[in-house]
Amino acid sequence: MKIRQRRDHVVLCRLTEQEHHLLKELCAAKGGRSLSEFVRVEVLNPVRSGDIEPLMTLAASLERRLGSLDLLHEELARLIQSLRDKELRKSSSAASGGEE
Repeated sequence: MKIRQRRDHVVLCRLTEQEHHLLKELCAAKGGRSLSEFVRVEVLNPVRSGDIEPLMTLAASLERRLGSLDLLHEELARLIQSLRDKELRKSSSAASGGEE
């Protein structure tokens, strides 16, 4: 069981009615138990999931695209090798006087 630390320091700031309304909406959307807890967590948490989530999505997308490029590269390498082999057979056949 986690022991709660006593919180006896207060930080005050003034908000407009619109800012207060927005803060309450954000708190409710993110499941905060209270405005105080929500603000404390959002301000003091050095790594917020909202900041990382788009980066993780981008990284996953880049990984998929790199995988596709890797497969394409392998396919092109096989085609190039196949064309080289075909040209070698033609040139060796022509050099020996045979037809393909």
